[in-house]
Amino acid sequence: MPADNIFVPIQQDDVLGQIPIHIKHPLPRLRVEDSADKPIQTNRFYANAFLGKQDQPIWFQPYFIWWGRGGSDPNQFPTWGMNVGHVEGGDLEVWGLGTQDLKSRRGSAADSPKLTFPIVQGMSFITVGYRNASPLVRTAGKGFQGDLSNPVFIGRSTKYRFKDCEGREWLMYINPASGVEYDGTKLTKIDANTIIFSSNFQGTIQVAKNPSGTDAEALYDKAYGTFVAEAKVYATVNDSRGTYGLTYKKIGSGPLLMFLLPHHLQSLDPEFKSSITKLQLQTTTKGTATAVWTVADSLSFTETNLPTTMTFAPWTHSLTTARIRFPPDFLLFLTSVAELDLRRAISEPITQDSYYLAGKSLSRFANLLWVIKEILNNPEWVARGLEKLKEEMARYIDNVARSPLYYDDTWKGLVTKAGLDGGQGSDCGNTFYNDHHIHFGYFIHTAAVMGALDPGWLEQGVNKRFINMLVKLFKDIAESEYEGRDFPFQRCFDWYAGHSWAKGLFDSADGKDEESTSEDGFASYAIKMWGKVIGDTNMEKRGTATS
Repeated sequence: MPADNIFVPIQQDDVLGQIPIHIKHPLPRLRVEDSADKPIQTNRFYANAFLGKQDQPIWFQPYFIWWGRGGSDPNQFPTWGMNVGHVEGGDLEVWGLGTQDLKSRRGSAADSPKLTFPIVQGMSFITVGYRNASPLVRTAGKGFQGDLSNPVFIGRSTKYRFKDCEGREWLMYINPASGVEYDGTKLTKIDANTIIFSSNFQGTIQVAKNPSGTDAEALYDKAYGTFVAEAKVYATVNDSRGTYGLTYKKIGSGPLLMFLLPHHLQSLDPEFKSSITKLQLQTTTKGTATAVWTVADSLSFTETNLPTTMTFAPWTHSLTTARIRFPPDFLLFLTSVAELDLRRAISEPITQDSYYLAGKSLSRFANLLWVIKEILNNPEWVARGLEKLKEEMARYIDNVARSPLYYDDTWKGLVTKAGLDGGQGSDCGNTFYNDHHIHFGYFIHTAAVMGALDPGWLEQGVNKRFINMLVKLFKDIAESEYEGRDFPFQRCFDWYAGHSWAKGLFDSADGKDEESTSEDGFASYAIKMWGKVIGDTNMEKRGTATS
């Protein structure tokens, strides 16, 4: 990691007595082997793996997978393992990698069968780790289009070529573990759809789609046997130039081939340009993915036009002046409108039943006050409005609104009480981690404007609880420490996809969604401006980098 990595811990916060610890979330934390004390990612692309019946797809581009439990369900293969899919030209190609052993030999003994599926966005192979199991490959519909090819030996591995039910070409590599003898040529085709290999396999099987014949096969032949076990992100920001990188922890000694999305290629650093290959696969919603060789198991990208000059004022990239001058007739009109809006904002109560609706109202109120001060230059109106805004915000800072925050010790985060009393959809799903960056982003923006309007207020000792509450909100949506104790790292923003995921603890056939591009960007803007107001340079840079 570079010395100027912007992912540094957010300032330490004091214990907040006004936030109760609610240790029993309505949705229990099941099917997760990590310690119950470890924060878990609620909004990541892979959350379908531990939500609902675990039968919804994990979309990691360019492939997607979903767990097959066997049985007679017509939508599932009659086996245990992972179903694999890829969509191209309107055709859905589906097949499965698994074993029949799990159904008959489940247990905790050392010799029990075990399948492991490492999943990282952009991985070039579907990799399955086997232990004491009989590998099984199954395709849907019309079955395999022709038999497997004759085996091809590459070192200790065995390679096969085959066509799926749509006639598309795939490659399969059988890689025994070090020191394990295994004959990958011993297989049985038990019907048109199913092939079983011999028992007690230990090692990996890797499968990849081959869209371009021998050229693509030659690339896969260099990369087989290696897969990613973990990915981490770093970022640096220097003025308007920002660089972020993905570093990979891999298993295997071969080079690492990863698929990148179109926006990655636009920003890929020059040293990686020669690593771009001609291998491409279609993704579901993000265009065409291109395979790229990593350098030292990492990739890096640079954006050269970050919005560093953005403040609270109206702004565009082409703006050359810090302050826009408005004609007198417009200022007269704006004054009349602002007076009506201010009266309404002061007289109308802010809802206490919804963090989302309250946040929008508070942020709108704060924006109004900024306009009155910076454009209309009316300090008397600002003082009147700021007094009311502080009063309204105090309910949330002291956590005495009708739908207060609780710290959820099950999934590790701040959630509103609404969903504890009502259903999953209460307060737009906040209790189930829906839209946290959107909801909390409005409060963060409000606080930033208040700090800009009245810098001395944040310095007053009585308002330390205010700062601490904001720290908690920041940590919930944008924890910047990988091993944070109370919150997962970067809950919402996905540095591979390039945007946040809004959907929380809801399983979904379509996977996660962004829900609101504008509010996603506004949350990053709020982080940037709060960092600027309090002088936290790295926080400001993190907000700038994702704006």
